[in-house]
Amino acid sequence: MQISYGNVLKNRAYICALALIFLISCATTPKETRPVLPEETSASVRVKEGNIRTEEEIKSLEIFTEILAVSRSARDRQSVLPQIEALYMQLISNFPETPLAQESHWKLIDIFVNEYAPPDYDKAETLYRDFMKKYHDSPLRGIVQDTLGRSYMKHAEWSRLLTLSSSSYRGYVENKITPKASLLFMYAEAHYNLGNIEQAEKAYSIVSGLFPELSVGKKSKSMIKELQK
Repeated sequence: MQISYGNVLKNRAYICALALIFLISCATTPKETRPVLPEETSASVRVKEGNIRTEEEIKSLEIFTEILAVSRSARDRQSVLPQIEALYMQLISNFPETPLAQESHWKLIDIFVNEYAPPDYDKAETLYRDFMKKYHDSPLRGIVQDTLGRSYMKHAEWSRLLTLSSSSYRGYVENKITPKASLLFMYAEAHYNLGNIEQAEKAYSIVSGLFPELSVGKKSKSMIKELQK
């Protein structure tokens, strides 16, 4: 029986393809379910090597990778928080001009307010002031403010929340700068809970007028009705 050399090649290619599919499926099947670590929510984790342009960015990514390794290897996350904090601070101090330095500010603030019990607002606010001084126009500015603001609301830190959100209100009233919806709503909530009802109603009105379809806009509208009763 004569076997075609072409058929042999086709059969080999077919077997190789099946083997490759099997290997890929094995590699992508999760062995265990674990919570997503804060460090792994970062867009920077998905940075491709081809996008890294400077030596500083490469070194900052090495530190960030080390942070991920520490986070993943620890059974008790609380025990490694000091080490993670030190690595983030090292990245911020040594490579302040890199995108990961900005992101490290956010990650540290998130740890200080959401993983420390009680939240360490002194550390978080010191880092926030540093972030605003260095990276005032950063695309991460909004999410950093949201992270702080949501923690203030959760823990009823209304005076801190008012300090954080006041510039957003002033920017709109004085210069017609469109505010971040969540931050302006926080301003209204802070005044409401501090007993400044008239100012709270003004802020709620702005939120409901500018963002009627958002959840904060609808919530503001209902708050106005309650206040007017």
